[in-house]
Amino acid sequence: MHIALTAVTVLYGGVFVVSGTGQLAGRGPLRTPAAACGFSPAACQGIGALELLGGAGLLTAGYLMVVGAVAAAGLFLLTAAAFL
Repeated sequence: MHIALTAVTVLYGGVFVVSGTGQLAGRGPLRTPAAACGFSPAACQGIGALELLGGAGLLTAGYLMVVGAVAAAGLFLLTAAAFL
């Protein structure tokens, strides 16, 4: 069970790191999902920074469980806010 949980954590952490890096790198503003919903470029970069920090936190969850739990909670709140 520990191996499966670690694999899922690394997978989701990698996805959020790649997504956050893409938004911070300044891809075309119309190509990001946040920009398509009408967010400003500064808001898109803020969302990208939160995704990058959350993904990095998930990747360190194997070493620091508290950081991983906080990162997962933050990504959950970010996703829930995007859903609403």
